[in-house]
Amino acid sequence: MQSAVPNKPVGTVRETQRLATKSTILDVAIEHFAARGFEGSSLPDIAKDCGSRVSLILYHFGSKLGLWEACIASVYDAVERKIDAAAPQIAAASGIERLQIAIATYIRATAAYPAFHRLLFQEAMQDSDRLSWLVEHHQRAISDRMVALIEEAKMAKLLPADASSMHLKFVLSGMFALPIAFAPEYRLLAREEPIDDTFIDRHIALCLRLIVG
Repeated sequence: MQSAVPNKPVGTVRETQRLATKSTILDVAIEHFAARGFEGSSLPDIAKDCGSRVSLILYHFGSKLGLWEACIASVYDAVERKIDAAAPQIAAASGIERLQIAIATYIRATAAYPAFHRLLFQEAMQDSDRLSWLVEHHQRAISDRMVALIEEAKMAKLLPADASSMHLKFVLSGMFALPIAFAPEYRLLAREEPIDDTFIDRHIALCLRLIVG
């Protein structure tokens, strides 16, 4: 008996498979690069963990650097989509409420993708062409958003007016990110999970108390 549902064209099936394979490679590579950095990660190890072949990785991404750049773009795009989704709510608010929503949005967006901080930390510890590319193509835009919020907080007298906004950005970024980025250490020291929703709610509440009282 012939199925009532028509078969997908061969080209569509192949494209679906191609995208699924590419997505799997990206997911595995993100974890490798976030945990071991660019130099410490190898294409054979990534291929092994995603059940693929090095030749197939090169087919999709061209090189190890091409794969790394795709990983960075994938994670940053995901974080920025979450931040952008809250833009109307942030724009509709004002004063302290606006800052509270913006801070909570940033923490939730980056907590949803812990590799975001780890990928950045891996590259930010030394000057390199990769770091320059990451900053110019991705990190600067997020950094500029944070600096703009810090300027608002300084105007509202929530942060020291005479402090460098960029310096404050790094101080606050550490506060927002470290329990999430250093989750394995946090688990060992605190014996609790720093990634689940309950912890993130508490983390946001504590950060807001420290900033806005």
